[in-house]
Amino acid sequence: MNIAFWGALARMIQALLHAAPTIVVGILVASVFRCLLGREQTFRLFGGRSWRQIPQAWGMGMLLPVCSLGAIPVMTELRKAGLVGGTIIAFGLTAPIFNPVSVLYGLSLSHPIVIATICVCSLIIVTIVGIAWDRVFPNEAAYQESLSSYPEGWRRIAAVGLTMLRIGWSRDLVWMLVGVLGVGALASVLSPGSLDTSAEHKDILAPLRMAVISMPAYITPMDAMVQLSNMFQHGNSIAAAFTLLILGTGLNIGILAWSVQYFGWRKTLVWVVMTMIMVVALGFAINRPLYPTGIVPEGHTHAFDNFCSPMLEGESEPAKRCFFLVGNSAKSYEVISFSLWGIFILGGLIVSRLDPQMKWEAKLRNATVQRAAGKIRDVQLPPKLVGAIAIGGLVVASVLGCFIYYPSSEQVLSELSAVNAETCSRAMSGDTFGALHWIPVYEDQLKKLEVGIRLRGGKLTKEQSQAITVIEEMLEELEHSMGDRHLDEGRETAKSLSSAYLEFRTAMQ
Repeated sequence: MNIAFWGALARMIQALLHAAPTIVVGILVASVFRCLLGREQTFRLFGGRSWRQIPQAWGMGMLLPVCSLGAIPVMTELRKAGLVGGTIIAFGLTAPIFNPVSVLYGLSLSHPIVIATICVCSLIIVTIVGIAWDRVFPNEAAYQESLSSYPEGWRRIAAVGLTMLRIGWSRDLVWMLVGVLGVGALASVLSPGSLDTSAEHKDILAPLRMAVISMPAYITPMDAMVQLSNMFQHGNSIAAAFTLLILGTGLNIGILAWSVQYFGWRKTLVWVVMTMIMVVALGFAINRPLYPTGIVPEGHTHAFDNFCSPMLEGESEPAKRCFFLVGNSAKSYEVISFSLWGIFILGGLIVSRLDPQMKWEAKLRNATVQRAAGKIRDVQLPPKLVGAIAIGGLVVASVLGCFIYYPSSEQVLSELSAVNAETCSRAMSGDTFGALHWIPVYEDQLKKLEVGIRLRGGKLTKEQSQAITVIEEMLEELEHSMGDRHLDEGRETAKSLSSAYLEFRTAMQ
């Protein structure tokens, strides 16, 4: 029980850290919708009551860089804007799966036909489920309250900031925290490596098994694309990979709890069951056409290791291991985003205590602004234009962020030398924790190398691709050896890895 507890805690903290950047973005987007676009403009942006409402919600979900936790505050604002349940569900399922960053990343790792097919299938799913749900439960919409906009100038900025604090300390926080409970539940019952053979290509039950596992899981859009790529490379079931992407990335327990709050158990159960049926059916439909040619199934995969407990059997210091895993997996931008999210929560708590009736927002909204004559630079911009610029800026920033996060090949290769040295030396010295820390870093740098080259219009040669594949296979063998405490076998693999790295450097030159 002690090992299960600390393993579950480690996975939940890791999930919150991974989600923090997109949660901050979700809070910002929800604040822009409320303060700048307003509820009437938000209602129109998502198609209102027209036939375009679901396709537009799908399109907006494709643009905004949020995850299934960060989508919760945005869905709350859509509910307040008076949009019907089918439209909100369409956005909630699409936004966590696709955004400019994840699509661009997916195009770099997988064939464009694969990504295009998945995008079309997601549109089919949200359209059919959304329309059917609205037909079964018509007039399922919140009251649309028309509010006056905030005056231009610092009052708009203050209103957005104040709203971000209020959203930070709201019921949405509860559903976000509930969303990671499923991650802990999976880690507490699944031992390390227990899912290695759960998604084999010829296993007809693989998509159904993946549907059950995916529902309580939490996956970021970027991690989902990496897992999708790994499953294609290992020759796993394409239907299972599709199920994992749609359900694992698009849903979590937090979204289900949010839906129960606003729609009730019966209505939530209906749209979840419809979604699962559609996902599994389309998964079987694309299983054979999208299966990669020339791939020999390996019979196992590490794509689902993050769903299992990170604690090895007989772990003597699980608490120490927990904080070691969290500290080593946390990236700097995740820590910064997590800290910023914490400021929103603490600030929201203070604001809710000082101004529970939201009188501050009323004063900002009703303030009279006197404009001085003759100031040419003092240009009045309509709130919806400012909101559009803010949302568009997020999309542009997310695309530019790809080129920053995936640097040039020269920069990655310089870092790979140090990573290779650390990985091999730790394995040869028998440092299990150190080797298991550097192996994922090594794999991440290789992915960055591939993506960075393709983002800049380049292409790997056949020899270069083969050299990378050899290193990836050796890293997988080394992870098995060090994880199972087979130190002698790990030392031999590390020696082979060191030689393979020299051949890789020659191929890259």
